[in-house]
Amino acid sequence: MRLRLTPLNFVSAGLAVSVISAIFQRNSSAVQISWGWLALLLVLSSISDIFFRSMLRVTKRIWLIECIFIIFVVALLLLIGKISL
Repeated sequence: MRLRLTPLNFVSAGLAVSVISAIFQRNSSAVQISWGWLALLLVLSSISDIFFRSMLRVTKRIWLIECIFIIFVVALLLLIGKISL
């Protein structure tokens, strides 16, 4: 099986680092989002990546669709108010 890097791989890696960081900084007031929400986002991004990989075979198309998906999810989270930039 050929290794294909996709945008959701990078998002999952960043969320994994954030979850580990949030767990170790539990008592810090600088933590704005709980590690539970980060872990949920990590699981959802991993499942989404597997779904897109199974549906689309062309790597260029996967990059386009996943980038659009990431932008949509970030915009939706900003509208809901769960994260702040």
